Amino acid sequence: MIRLIAGIATSVMLCAVAYGQVNDNTQDKLWWDHPKIAIVYGGVSGAEEPIDSLELLRISGITAVVGGVSSEAMIQRAADKGINLIGLGYAWGIPHAIPSCRSAMNDKGQISTAACPFSEPFWDANMRKPVMHMVRRSLEFPNIVGYFVDSEQYAIYPRTPACFCHDCWEKFMKYKGLAGTQVDETERGQWLESPDTPSYEEYIDLVVERLAEQYRELADAAHALNPTFVFGNLPGNPRDWQCAGMARGTATDQAPFFSLLENTYASEPGYGSKPERGGWEPGFVKDRAGFDRMGIPYRILGGSWLTVNTKEKADKRYTRDVFQLYDQGHRLGGHHASDGYWFGPVGQILSQEHFRKNYPGSAIREYWLAVRSINRLLGIEVPDDEGEVLQYLRRIDD
Repeated sequence: MIRLIAGIATSVMLCAVAYGQVNDNTQDKLWWDHPKIAIVYGGVSGAEEPIDSLELLRISGITAVVGGVSSEAMIQRAADKGINLIGLGYAWGIPHAIPSCRSAMNDKGQISTAACPFSEPFWDANMRKPVMHMVRRSLEFPNIVGYFVDSEQYAIYPRTPACFCHDCWEKFMKYKGLAGTQVDETERGQWLESPDTPSYEEYIDLVVERLAEQYRELADAAHALNPTFVFGNLPGNPRDWQCAGMARGTATDQAPFFSLLENTYASEPGYGSKPERGGWEPGFVKDRAGFDRMGIPYRILGGSWLTVNTKEKADKRYTRDVFQLYDQGHRLGGHHASDGYWFGPVGQILSQEHFRKNYPGSAIREYWLAVRSINRLLGIEVPDDEGEVLQYLRRIDD
């Protein structure tokens, strides 16, 4: 398997920047300004672990780790290996953890497990404080480069197309000159779809604008300290209210907005478009058009999710083999409308315990050879002599 993947890598060398070489023209570029970038999502282990995670990321040419900010020693080791680190925040479970935090509500009056994004206790505890803490750390450790927010929970438990809580609703009604008009919380979505009322789109637009202004204030404070500190979103859909508000509020010429798309996954049956190998289209063109309409600087990356579940194990088409990772990374990163690719959870192919449970019959080193090959194919610089890398990977006891 190692010889096969190495052969694939060698066959595409003429299409990419040669490993071990640095293009002088790229030395002054910021980390996101290269033609393609590769990001991983999830925690990484330290040097004392059986597998040196950061070394695997380095030799494979990984650009950044989302969720990889931890101890100062870990941050410094990542800096020494040229790996950027990005903080990660979540928008779920917050109402139960923060006193006086207001829950979000959907257009049918159902209470969400996520917070109303305009609830000050949520915003201060889960956004303002951690973001500014991360920005201040970036002044000491320049390889801390941004903060991304996973807002996936607004799409589930239950689906919340925007927050319709009493506070958000009253602000909209006042904005439309209808203060005092009573609409039951269970009928707000239906009321907006009536021909004699403000439109549903108007409601969403106001929520997005309010969210953008809130993020703009935060981004201005962050960029006053570090102008190149970037913000990003998962699931990364430009048509989603959370992503749209964040993008409009945080993107600048010096710090583009990052979209880590989740609608590109090729995993279990029924999830994504057509996950059979070679039979799915990531939809980057449509997503890029959505960000283009905002008129903001941005980067868009398609994502692969590596987790194996019972349904996948029962269907041979969805086996997480090394060739599927290679195929997905190539398709996502090589697409003409993509700025690169990301995959997670990276711990699946770093932790021996997780790997052996979910990938029986495979070797961790095979996956990292595939990632190295994908990146070289895309023109992402991978370090070190190929022979040295192969010798290092052969020593990994997986």
